[in-house]
Amino acid sequence: MQRLDRSAALAALLTAGLAGACANPSDASENVLEVNASGSALAAAGSGVFTISPTGERHSPWSPPVLETGVDLSGVRLPVGAAPAPAPVTGPPAVGPQPAPGAAANPGAPASTAVFNGPDGALTIEEGGDSHDFGPLVQGAVVEHTFTLRSTGESPLIVQSTKQSCGCTVATSQRVSASGEKEPYVFGGEIAPGESLEITARVNTEGKKNQLHSTVTVFSNDPARTHQLSLSADVQPFFNFEPNAYIQFGRLFANETRTEQVRVTSGVVDHFGLSLATEGIPEHLSIELRPVDPDADGRAAAWDVLATILPGAPESPSQNFPLRLVSDVPVEGAPAMPDGSARTQSAICYTVAQVVGLVSANPYYVSFGLVRPGQELERSFTIEIADDEFVAGEMPVTLRGRQPQDEELLADRLTWSVVPVDGDPHKYEVRLTLADLPDSYTGPFGGYVDVEIGHPTKPTLSIPFSGVVRTNVVRPQAPPATPIPGTSGPGTSATGTSATGSGSSTTSGN
Repeated sequence: MQRLDRSAALAALLTAGLAGACANPSDASENVLEVNASGSALAAAGSGVFTISPTGERHSPWSPPVLETGVDLSGVRLPVGAAPAPAPVTGPPAVGPQPAPGAAANPGAPASTAVFNGPDGALTIEEGGDSHDFGPLVQGAVVEHTFTLRSTGESPLIVQSTKQSCGCTVATSQRVSASGEKEPYVFGGEIAPGESLEITARVNTEGKKNQLHSTVTVFSNDPARTHQLSLSADVQPFFNFEPNAYIQFGRLFANETRTEQVRVTSGVVDHFGLSLATEGIPEHLSIELRPVDPDADGRAAAWDVLATILPGAPESPSQNFPLRLVSDVPVEGAPAMPDGSARTQSAICYTVAQVVGLVSANPYYVSFGLVRPGQELERSFTIEIADDEFVAGEMPVTLRGRQPQDEELLADRLTWSVVPVDGDPHKYEVRLTLADLPDSYTGPFGGYVDVEIGHPTKPTLSIPFSGVVRTNVVRPQAPPATPIPGTSGPGTSATGTSATGSGSSTTSGN
């Protein structure tokens, strides 16, 4: 058996096989010549996988021929084209990660698309395997674990990149020589057999709770190409809020004062200090932190957070404001604050309120929905006046259409009435009745109901309304079925007989 060195073998393979690999020039950009572990050349084309002998013949992948050179070409991937064979290779092929076909035009291609020219390395994960469970952690803790990947093949191990599955995880790498010396690892560098790569994964549990799962995927020239390192933890919150982390005010008027609270405890420590670290608290919002049975140092097992909304709050259907609460308990493993102080456990709770003015309506919008011509619908909204010194008069109502055709359509078809609710002079119900829409109109309509209140803060209250007119669809009726002779028809009774005749047929042919 003739034996050639690696360079000569590659040159012979290119010269003998590549021209015949692409009988169809359109396959040139899709074919890749690959050598399997037995030394056979494999070509993956759009029509399937086949093997190519040194003479350029295609063979079934179930019985690939062995190259007569006897040179181990395992893992080599070469682009196949219909162009003339290239000149003989004069030097050894490049070792290390090389861009996949088309990668030059797409530098942001995923790491997994890279092609390694050269022999495979071998990666063995040591020191506890490919997964690590941190166990119970307190929310906010920053922990890390180091995975050791040893180069155990005959050729250098090359790690192209790593990818984290979660923004809470950051991975750093360093190469460890056979003598134990460590240095930062640059992706794409060789890790000689006997050397190791340490990948340290740092996990930040801030904002996490319950089960945490994160992975670090390693892309290398190991035959498996990818290895996944897994991290897990059971994250328990430092703070507990009763009933929850939202101070709910509900619906209140802008001139109203209301106080609500939540209780804060900890399932981690018995006593803790608590402070408010929120800037820019609105003038209409007052916050007080009150310890429950504090000790001599002012620390307590429970704290009440009291929030008070004062008169002058702006009108808003949903007014939310975050409150950052900070304890005096350090966060495990967390870096120091910019001023050098220790980072401590903290959490966010929110004040939630719906603030309405001295004159308000509920609901703020009236929908008639889908309306059929001739259909009669009733809707209503309630007006509240939170000014005990103001007494409303007749409160005239005016209809405004969004478009001129809306006013023409709804004239004399949308009527209204204003009545006090339970005789309360500060609460009124406006009732709207829509009826007798014509069959000739189809489509949307809308406008505003303007109610003249006369209050200094809101003289006129405008409530939008809308709806859609759809004409009735008349389904055509199918004509009555025609009775088949000899059968019963609708409303009739019939009998019939069936006669069978006889005859003969003669067919002839050659």
